[in-house]
Amino acid sequence: MDFQFIFLALIIPLFTAIILWFWFKHKTVWWEFLIPFATSIIVILIFKFTAEWSRTRDIEYWGGSVINTEYYEDWNEYIHQTCTCCCDKDGNNCTTYDCSYVSYHSEYWKITGSNGENIRISKQQYELLVKKFNNEVFVDLHRGYYTNDGDKYVSTWDKNKETLEPVITVHSYENRVQVSNSVFNYPEVKEKDVKQYKLYEYPEIYDNYKQKCILGVGDSTQILAERKFQILNSRLGLKKTS
Repeated sequence: MDFQFIFLALIIPLFTAIILWFWFKHKTVWWEFLIPFATSIIVILIFKFTAEWSRTRDIEYWGGSVINTEYYEDWNEYIHQTCTCCCDKDGNNCTTYDCSYVSYHSEYWKITGSNGENIRISKQQYELLVKKFNNEVFVDLHRGYYTNDGDKYVSTWDKNKETLEPVITVHSYENRVQVSNSVFNYPEVKEKDVKQYKLYEYPEIYDNYKQKCILGVGDSTQILAERKFQILNSRLGLKKTS
């Protein structure tokens, strides 16, 4: 947003101040002339930073691999709590009572990636990873439980390339190049160009943390190449796959 636009946006408060000066001067104190300008500047700045933020937001994909996968059992705990009610209008003569309750925590499964991400997964995904890593261990969490003691199970990747599980995560970042008036400001791709050149959208994340490397439909050779590219991206990490 340049100064010319800001000046145009201040025309209305400027006319407001002129009207107050010539027709309502005797009813207006000095600081009331500043109100239209101050309000306009605040609104302009809010719109400026909001528009700038939305236009420069972009996403990047970080490559990594699964470090371990965990299964947390369901469990419950007793929450001791005292409640108050029935106070009079002055807040006196209140009645207190025991409103303790049992809090239930459902089971869940997750993975930890090499870039520090924690991603919830399904039971089926967990079981596949456990089968791949083949080293599930029990961990006692020593919870202060009520009737159901929930612990966890952990399976860790052994750093073998054959059992590597790639992880791709989406992250937001500031991309000022996409709003610059330069050679990097490419024209928008039209629908006819998509059909003519058989272009593809950037692949979406599927199964919570997976993404295709090779676009299009292929044979068994492409499946093997897909696996090799996924391993390569995972090993290079976020510094070279974003």
